[in-house]
Amino acid sequence: MSKRLLFLDFDGVLHDADAANIEYEGTRIIVTGDGLFLHAPALADALCGYPDVDVIISSSWRNQFPLAELVERLGVLGARVTDTTKESRYKWSCANRYAECAAYALDRQAPDWLMLDDQPEIVFGVDVPTPDQQAHLLVCDANLALGTPGVLPALCAWFAGRHDTPNNG
Repeated sequence: MSKRLLFLDFDGVLHDADAANIEYEGTRIIVTGDGLFLHAPALADALCGYPDVDVIISSSWRNQFPLAELVERLGVLGARVTDTTKESRYKWSCANRYAECAAYALDRQAPDWLMLDDQPEIVFGVDVPTPDQQAHLLVCDANLALGTPGVLPALCAWFAGRHDTPNNG
C-alpha cells in the first residue's frame, strides 16, 4: 500500500489560532501559551491503526523551528511526523500552500493526500480553487480547531479510505 500524506497546519488546527504567545529573545523565537497543541493527542488517537498515513508539517512554524523541536512539541503526535514542506525542492516556485503541498505529494508519488488547515485564503492564495483542489482540504474553524463539528469524523473517514464524505471547507 502506498503512503498517504496528511499536511498539517498548527494554529487554528491543533489549538485555537490565538493560543500562541510569541516573544523574541535576540534572534530566538519563544512560543508559549495555554492550550498549545491541545488537539494533538486526539489527532494521534485518530491516526492509530493507519500506519500508511504520514504527517507532514505545512504550518508556518516549519520556518521558525527545526523538525526535531516541532516533533517534541507535538508530544505523542510527533511520532507520526515524517517531514515538513520547508525543504521541498518546489517550495520557492509555489504560489501558495496548496501548490506547495501538491508538489510535495507529486514528488513523493503520493496521489492520496489531504491538507488540514484553518485558512483557505492562505492555502489557495488569490487562486480560485477547483473542486478537485478543494477535495484535498479539510477546513477547521480557527477558534475551534480540530474541535470544529464534523472535522474529526471527516478526517477519520479519510483515514479509513472513504473519500465520499463532504468537505466542510
